[in-house]
Amino acid sequence: MITQVRGRLATVAAAIIVTVVLGGCTINPGELASSVRSAGDGETITVQFDDTLNLPEGSDVTFNGTKVGSVTGVALRGDHVDVAAKLTGQVRIPADVTASIRQNTVLGDPYVALSATSGGAGVIEPGGLIPLSQTTSPPPLEDTLAVVANFVNGGSIQNMQDVIRTMNTALPDIRQTRRVAKISAIDLSSLSEHTRQLDGMIRGLDATARTVIPRLPDIEAMLSPEGMHYWSQLGKLFSGIGIVLPSIGSVFEGGYWLMPLLRGVDGSIGTVRQGIEAIGANQELLQQFLSKSLFPFIRKAGLEIVSASTPDGNEIIGDVTKVLRMLGAVR
Repeated sequence: MITQVRGRLATVAAAIIVTVVLGGCTINPGELASSVRSAGDGETITVQFDDTLNLPEGSDVTFNGTKVGSVTGVALRGDHVDVAAKLTGQVRIPADVTASIRQNTVLGDPYVALSATSGGAGVIEPGGLIPLSQTTSPPPLEDTLAVVANFVNGGSIQNMQDVIRTMNTALPDIRQTRRVAKISAIDLSSLSEHTRQLDGMIRGLDATARTVIPRLPDIEAMLSPEGMHYWSQLGKLFSGIGIVLPSIGSVFEGGYWLMPLLRGVDGSIGTVRQGIEAIGANQELLQQFLSKSLFPFIRKAGLEIVSASTPDGNEIIGDVTKVLRMLGAVR
């Protein structure tokens, strides 16, 4: 008898388990309770998703991070899911808005997030539709947990710890770090106390810039290939002058040995000057000598004998003339 009762109880328990399992397979996420169940008092719009996973009715609807309504219904439509959202007040949603299902944490409540940047394509009218082309379905929860598990178990945290240890090893000793920080604080304090000098330097740079900018064409000409050739030749000229100037200086410093020569030249110049003055005083006599005596003699050399006499006073010019004529010296 006890065995039959146990058998019946087992059969009833199995039936209950099968019923619960089969019933659970038909659970609609929209029928699950949400921690927030507040509907808006405005117009209703429809958002189409490929998959809504566990999005329940009553979930929040946000627009650019601000809550603007709640989900009032989730309906399966064959190849997509229609999510009805009732907006709060006079919220106007741009027509180019994008929608996605998000969760702030891995196990947090899902919500519909609407995002828009331009807002220049009109607005969605009451009862309007956000199509599949403007929505993004959430990744499966299993994939999210798999990523988290891979992050935790794949060594990423350990790698981060190794990086931190390496940074701690690379950094200097704490005393050295304090010393560097102290020196930096002193330098910054000194810099802050002398900002007037920095301001003066900045003003000077500003004045220089204001002076240079109007003269940029001249500066560009100076720095052009032709200008650089000019500066090169000018440098060569000054280098030659630099060589000559020390030589001139050495001659000037040692020029005391020229003093006797200069004194002698001074005396000679005085004598020549006296001669020149004497020539000026006898200019007429010199002209007569040159014009009447020297130049005629040079043109026609000859002698004109006026008289010839013996020591006794006898005139013998006639006899001399005869002798010279016989010799052919005179005609």
